[in-house]
Amino acid sequence: MFPPKIDDQLLLNMLDSMPEPIVYHTPIWQESNNEKILVDFEIIYCNDGSVRMTGIAKEVLIGQRVKSMIASDDDVRAKLFAQLKHVIETGEETEVSYFNPVLKKHFNLLRKRVNEGVFTIGKNITPQIRLQKESERQVDLTNSILDASINGVFAMEAIRNESGAITDFIFIKINQRFADLVGKKEDEIIGQNYLSILSPSKEIGLFEMKCKVVETGQPIQIETFYKGSGINGWFIISMTKLGNNGIVETYTDITESKLNKKTVERSAEKLHKVINTSQAGVFLGSPVRDENGKIIDFRFTMVNESLAFFTGQSADKLIGELGSRWFARYQSNGLFEILKETFETGISKRFDFYYEGYNANAWINIMTTKLEDEILGTFTDHTPIKELQKVLESNVEELKRSNANLEEFAYAASHDLKEPIRKVQIFSDLLKNSLATRLNEDETRLFERMENASTRMSLLIDDLLEYSQVSRGIGLIDDVDLNKKMKLVLADLELIIQEKNAQVIIDHLPIVKGHRRQMQQLFLNLIGNSLKYAMPCVAPKIMIRSKKVTGAESHKGFPVEAAGKRFHLIEVADNGIGFDQSDVQRIFNVFQRLHGNNEYKGTGVGLSIVRKVVENHHGYITAESKPGAGATFKVYLPVSS
Repeated sequence: MFPPKIDDQLLLNMLDSMPEPIVYHTPIWQESNNEKILVDFEIIYCNDGSVRMTGIAKEVLIGQRVKSMIASDDDVRAKLFAQLKHVIETGEETEVSYFNPVLKKHFNLLRKRVNEGVFTIGKNITPQIRLQKESERQVDLTNSILDASINGVFAMEAIRNESGAITDFIFIKINQRFADLVGKKEDEIIGQNYLSILSPSKEIGLFEMKCKVVETGQPIQIETFYKGSGINGWFIISMTKLGNNGIVETYTDITESKLNKKTVERSAEKLHKVINTSQAGVFLGSPVRDENGKIIDFRFTMVNESLAFFTGQSADKLIGELGSRWFARYQSNGLFEILKETFETGISKRFDFYYEGYNANAWINIMTTKLEDEILGTFTDHTPIKELQKVLESNVEELKRSNANLEEFAYAASHDLKEPIRKVQIFSDLLKNSLATRLNEDETRLFERMENASTRMSLLIDDLLEYSQVSRGIGLIDDVDLNKKMKLVLADLELIIQEKNAQVIIDHLPIVKGHRRQMQQLFLNLIGNSLKYAMPCVAPKIMIRSKKVTGAESHKGFPVEAAGKRFHLIEVADNGIGFDQSDVQRIFNVFQRLHGNNEYKGTGVGLSIVRKVVENHHGYITAESKPGAGATFKVYLPVSS
């Protein structure tokens, strides 16, 4: 410490009386290789202002070194050392500001080299910094509020000529919504003239309104359409005077709601036309109550022309009228009670009734629905449908009787034909044997052709008998184990399987609800079909597998109502000659054959029986194939619940 001279005491007293902190640092040098190195600074003087500022006693402060300075962190110590070092080495006077996180204060420091040390005068600028930050926060908050607004906002100052008349405005504040509207950035708008940004405002009178607001102080609010300067829409604009010579304008873009309103109006107009031109009758009715609050009638609040026709009045005249006045037998035919029940319970109703009206009598199908505090009724005149229904019901009954007679005839005819054919075969065989020694080669061939024809006729009669029996539907329903049925089928086909050296591989099959004999016939015909249409010189291989599926997982031919139902899918796949996929429907038709009788024997009834059995069991059948690539028949039988 340098001892103050007696003459300096007055100076020291004056420094202590100053409110600002004053500190004097002296450098600490270190010898290294005959070179002085600055390693630290030490406080050799501080005034009372320093004590007040730091809250540390003067005796503690004096002697403190910068690099180990108390009430500071490492970052502050490094900054202080760098500042002092710069002043000592350059002799430049410096002014810096920094924040001390330990003292939680902002300081402004003026440093100057005095003799061999650094003289520092400090100032606590924390209140000013806080005020500045608060002001910045207020500005940010204001800007955030303005920018978050769904409305556009801008403020302007009036520009006047020498005579004091307003010639334009200059932008002094805008929000983001306004910047987006005009398609410019904030710094491209602030300071610019109003008419240079929104020149059409003068033509549509907005500029004149602004001038009036500034001159009179009376706010204005208008709804207007603005087009120009890249803007095309409807706006609600509010103008308010700002100070002595300014204006604040806010606007709301109502273009979408304006367009929506027009759309709604157009839709309402269309709906009105649709309702009035609809063949269905439509009406709205509000309840009419007695003094006890009981509903005794309904009053029309809306009626279309189709309904009005039944009353003999125009729709306009019916508005406000009671339903009981214009609906004949309103109370007795149950219509009123159903309207009342729907209104009181909120449960929609649909029903038919026979209407005896002023203009016509008709069968009406009506639906009632509660609609807020009114009842909505819609109805259709289905008298022609009702009459057609009666005709159809009569025709269906007649068709059922006809089909039953045809089935009986087919069964009887087929059964009665069996005996004549059998006799033809017996007598033909006897005649052939009797004349064997006298027949020439051509006559022998004629007998063979007659035998073949009678054999085909016998097979056809057998198939027709089988088809007529299947066509009668199913009687007794049992649990049918398809694994057991398949063993019986293989036993029936044992000889042809051995003859063709065929391989039949069967997975585990399900138990289904059905007719035992028809189920056996189903798979006998399918496997027999695969054996019949085997590839020449290729041993037949038939795969039978099963899985559960839903209608939605099956082929696209399923009806919509079967999409969610579960089925046993049983696939019968072979390596035979196959067929073209375009013929998939033809192969299930009666007497339909894709090959000549000389190629493959048969009557064309087998697959028809298969389809009939599947239909009897409420299932579906289809097939997939390619010529020369085998065929896969897919049978879908319902899964019993």
